[in-house]
This record gives sequence, structure tokens and C-alpha cells, in this order.
Amino acid sequence: MGNWAFGCDVCQMVCPWNRFSAIEYDASFAPYPDVPTPDLIADLRLTPEKFKQKFNGNPVMRARRGGYLRNTAVALGNSRSKAGIPALEGALQEDAPLVRQHAGWALEQIRKPDNI
Repeated sequence: MGNWAFGCDVCQMVCPWNRFSAIEYDASFAPYPDVPTPDLIADLRLTPEKFKQKFNGNPVMRARRGGYLRNTAVALGNSRSKAGIPALEGALQEDAPLVRQHAGWALEQIRKPDNI
């Protein structure tokens, strides 16, 4: 997963059913060049309302807010960046159990002694 929070392309690459599909190119499935890299720290702080505003009509809605924030916490933990600590600590206090559990895991990854 690395520092990816969401990615339909990865799912398509690893899906065992896709071995039966013919490879075709359709320009409508090309990446959008104007879509910025997500700000994981800011995204972890999205309220339900802000999540809906940001991702309305976007495939991220399939993951729902809890799934996306879980993935965001994991991506922050994998990055091992201390900049994510405040947002992760906030997630420990304010979010659903799924997000809290993964925020705790992420904090452990960042705070490991070998991450100096």
C-alpha cells in the first residue's frame, strides 16, 4: 500500500478476474492531469460533510469516509513522517473505531526507535 490512500488502478492490476479481460485503451479512463496528490494530513481531518463535498461523484465515495480515513492513516504510518503525528493523534480521539485502530498503528510506526 505504501503511501497510497486509494487507487482503483491498483485494484485493477491485482484483480484475478482481469486475467480474462482483453487489454484495450480508452481515453476516458486516462488519469486526470489536474488532480493533485492528496494531502494525507488534511484528508485525515475531513469531517463527514467535508468528505462528501470533496469526493462527491468521485470513486473514493465507494470506500466511504471510514475506509478512506483508515487508508489515509495507514499511508501516513507507512510514510513514517513525524508531520502526521498531530492529525493521527486527533483521529485517535475523534473518529470511528476502524480509523482509531489504524491511527494507533500509524503512530506506532512513526514513533519506532529506528525512525530517528
